Amino acid sequence: MVTVARTDHYRDPDAPTPNSIVIAVSTFVLDDAGRLLMTRRTDNNLYALPGGRHELGETMTDTAVRVKGHLDIPVGGQLISLLVDS
Repeated sequence: MVTVARTDHYRDPDAPTPNSIVIAVSTFVLDDAGRLLMTRRTDNNLYALPGGRHELGETMTDTAVRVKGHLDIPVGGQLISLLVDS
């Protein structure tokens, strides 16, 4: 199992004032049996899609491929869609 260490303040009225913008991706990975790969977050112990920070000079596809490479499991596939939440 992969653990994620960050605090999610999405739409939290008590969240600290933002001081930067971080662009990130989440990946949706299915195995041959149709099971969805999830990670367990360390900040709230909930499950989440695997993801990571977008690095300068990468395309969003590059970021998704790099994130999948950090999963310690062989995954293939292709980028199907980019979803944006603003």
